[in-house]
Amino acid sequence: MFVAQVPVIITDYISMASTPERILSWIDAFVFTFAGIIKVTNLLPAAHEEMIEKFSRYALVCPSVYLGYTPNPYVYCFIVGIVELICVLGIILGSADIKHFVYGVLMVIMTGALYTHAMVKEFDGLLVPFLLFIVNLFLFTRHIIRTNQQINTGTTRSNQQKFKRQ
Repeated sequence: MFVAQVPVIITDYISMASTPERILSWIDAFVFTFAGIIKVTNLLPAAHEEMIEKFSRYALVCPSVYLGYTPNPYVYCFIVGIVELICVLGIILGSADIKHFVYGVLMVIMTGALYTHAMVKEFDGLLVPFLLFIVNLFLFTRHIIRTNQQINTGTTRSNQQKFKRQ
């Protein structure tokens, strides 16, 4: 019987990811795509200008201020947006290990967002970063649990490749 060979990285992720995990990954990718596009481009001019105005306040409480550097709000907004869009590519196209790293990066970004909103006293803006932090924490820990299960059962990627060769 002929079975098409799909790269091991893709089959590992698809076979081991639960449906809620896949749904949360796609929601995560959608939210960060939208947020990144608003920060980086002027496709939605009103939203982009509002974001720049907010980042002018956020730059004043950026942790780098404690080191004596206040970032330019435009550059700060652009860098955060670019990192978010790169992370989206990692979620959509990356292997399980890349996704694990990306979810960690997004947790750091959301921790920064929580800190920033609290420092500028935008308490109504804390809910979305908190929920995104929880989603990314869930997706991050799922990878650790899955990896530990593979190690305990001996079904690591190298063992699967050896088995397929035999």
